[in-house]
Amino acid sequence: MFHEQVAQVLNMSVSSLQQRLGEGNATFQEILLNIRKKLAHKHLVDHQLSDTYVASLLGYRSSSQFLTAFKSWFAMTPKYYKKMYS
Repeated sequence: MFHEQVAQVLNMSVSSLQQRLGEGNATFQEILLNIRKKLAHKHLVDHQLSDTYVASLLGYRSSSQFLTAFKSWFAMTPKYYKKMYS
């Protein structure tokens, strides 16, 4: 699902994307996770967007799913994270 979307954004075929990923040591999921973490910071801190909206932007099906992921990344809630960096 995400492979097709990312390949389209990068203007390449899915097989080319997979080949390029294979050349490095990172998996697609690791790259996706890293991008989501960076975008979460940008949207929460720089743009001051709500947790719910950021969850939607990052492709999470629910706010609670995003909250669980966020806590595993940063060991705090998005609300506390925003306070810390604002």
